[in-house]
Amino acid sequence: MAYADVVLDHPSPGPLTYRLTPEVAGTAVLGSLVEVPLGRRTVPGVISGFRRRSPGAGLRFRSITRVLTDAAWAPPATLRLAKKVADYSLQPLGSCLFRLLPPAGKRSMAAPGSTPPNRGLRPERIHLYGSARSRWEQYVTLAARALTAGQQVLIIAPHASHTEILTGLRSISDRASVLTPGTPPGQQRTLAQALATGTCPVLIATRQAVGWPAHHLGVTIVDDVMHQSHTDDQRPYLDSATIALLRSQLGEGHVILGSTLPTFGMALSEHRGLAKRRLVGQREARVTLVAPSGKDGLSERARALLGSGTAAAPVGLIAPTQGLGGDLTCLACGHVVLCTACGGRLDLRRGVASAQCLTCQASEILPAACPQCQSHQLSVHGRGVQSLTEALTRQSGPLPSVEVGTEQLVEAHPHFRALIFVSGDSPLASPDLDRALRFLGRVKEASARAEELVIQTHQPDNPHWALLKSSPWAALDHLLAERARLNVPPYRRTLLLWGPADRAPALPPSLGAIQQTLDHQGRAMIELLVPPRHWTATWQTVQSLLPATWRYRVDSLLDWSA
Repeated sequence: MAYADVVLDHPSPGPLTYRLTPEVAGTAVLGSLVEVPLGRRTVPGVISGFRRRSPGAGLRFRSITRVLTDAAWAPPATLRLAKKVADYSLQPLGSCLFRLLPPAGKRSMAAPGSTPPNRGLRPERIHLYGSARSRWEQYVTLAARALTAGQQVLIIAPHASHTEILTGLRSISDRASVLTPGTPPGQQRTLAQALATGTCPVLIATRQAVGWPAHHLGVTIVDDVMHQSHTDDQRPYLDSATIALLRSQLGEGHVILGSTLPTFGMALSEHRGLAKRRLVGQREARVTLVAPSGKDGLSERARALLGSGTAAAPVGLIAPTQGLGGDLTCLACGHVVLCTACGGRLDLRRGVASAQCLTCQASEILPAACPQCQSHQLSVHGRGVQSLTEALTRQSGPLPSVEVGTEQLVEAHPHFRALIFVSGDSPLASPDLDRALRFLGRVKEASARAEELVIQTHQPDNPHWALLKSSPWAALDHLLAERARLNVPPYRRTLLLWGPADRAPALPPSLGAIQQTLDHQGRAMIELLVPPRHWTATWQTVQSLLPATWRYRVDSLLDWSA
């Protein structure tokens, strides 16, 4: 009698063993998608190994119900990648494996062709910096080179970029396929089958395809690596770049990370020889740092620019938040109402009785009276999209040549007469250690889409502004030295834990935990900054103390040097 180890789409710690009946033994192969019983229901799984003998004398094993594919739905390379992702993310193997595969179906998939060996190939990690259009031009060259060598190309990019990337690939567009978040599961499986059998030379996709099996993958490109679309809240909580880097480490082709600015982890990786840096040319606008002035908080230069736009090249006004901005302040005692969970600022909206914390994203019910003096003289003064739009309408009426929005506005139009960032200080002071870089990356990208940039700041001497220069590496070295002195990422790894506050684990003080409540619903978060050499021991300690109701996530490979 034969047995099979099956990795389930279930948060079990490892593969479970099932009996192979004669009906399924003839069609089951390593990597087959199967259906197996689990409790009172059946769930999909992938065969990760076979056994000739029972793994436990006297034990009874349930049988595989049926084989759903007549070939390896998860080839050996994908099983190895799932194991590597599980080891890195500390998540169950099954959660990781099914994250790397197309949605399961009940129809058979054709067997992948034999993958040509990459003999002598030493995968390279290249960081490509420049404006979006400059990067896209380079991707055409890289893709054409891989196709000439008979290799496949996987481009993972935000959905908004797909059309322009495909246009840039017009010389080879007849060989490119596109996968969007809205692609039906059946079409996803068809594309996955084409990628696995080699009939899809180029695939442009979002993060869902970053781990899909390929026939002969030559290069994986992850564009705009700090874009929010590369991360999600599904376990194993890893971003596209981390999975692509882990895949490359297993020998599945080179990896190109495209960005306007590097993360601190990327910069440190370059210093340590783990990655190569490549710069591409870009046109940059004139950048002016000015102090806000007047009751409306706009500088004289900003006011002068507001009427200079046209329909073809409008003026963009970039606000820090969608709502009213600023703080909810008591006019009687001066008390500022902040997030009760973490002390962060709130995104206030007119006519809405609740607000969202800009730091921890918790929802906060706004008080009717001041918590300090019980006065009802609560007022908000600030600059958000809503308040700026209202102020401009009161002063000048609708301005058709002015667009107001948050940082995402930079992507909304190919060309601006000018872009005005009304509050450049708040992103630099955020508790999120990488918020400043994400903001400055937007500003840097804006410099390639506008004739002039105006950034309003009360701190023009902040060293972060030097990152907007044509060559920001000296400023990065200075900021890296400061982080090394503080012993924070990228010199330490991050482990986040969260769950019900009344069941918070009692971690030893030696772990250096920082605990804070997330929201008024009684949730708490614990953040650990761990030296890489202590990572395994720290996780073993945490795992032994972590309640079942608590979850955890680890940092990205972009956040520390590895």
